[in-house]
Amino acid sequence: NRTELRKKVREIDKRYWINEMEKLKSLEMYRKYKTEIKEVRIYDNRISSQWLFRARSNSLKVNQRSYFLKTGHKEEDKICGLCKKEEESLEHFILKCKDLGGKRNKELIKKYKGRNGKETVGLLLFETKGEDLESIKEMINNMWVTRE
Repeated sequence: NRTELRKKVREIDKRYWINEMEKLKSLEMYRKYKTEIKEVRIYDNRISSQWLFRARSNSLKVNQRSYFLKTGHKEEDKICGLCKKEEESLEHFILKCKDLGGKRNKELIKKYKGRNGKETVGLLLFETKGEDLESIKEMINNMWVTRE
């Protein structure tokens, strides 16, 4: 029966997909919020969509991420290049860096506020829809342009 075969193939694919994601610590947030294999129509050809994709997949090259990708790195390589106060993680970039405060959409952050910073970032990146999704794309884009 074709329907049963399709269902079994999907189950195998999902198990494989989950197992592969489990191997990568960098996909911790992605695993938490992206719980099923399905097409999401949230990206387009704008640079702001690329930044959203990179943030969701934890491939945005903030200093903490770059630190782990380099050889011969120093501890200070993880420090935020803008505020020079703490490690530049995705959470620091999106929520905490004082030098990017003017680029943040505070209303959007308030609307998607979680129990802690990590959860707030997850909700912003994975749970926004419609106009809010466009707003998060623009916010990340504006922040990244300032950072560079």
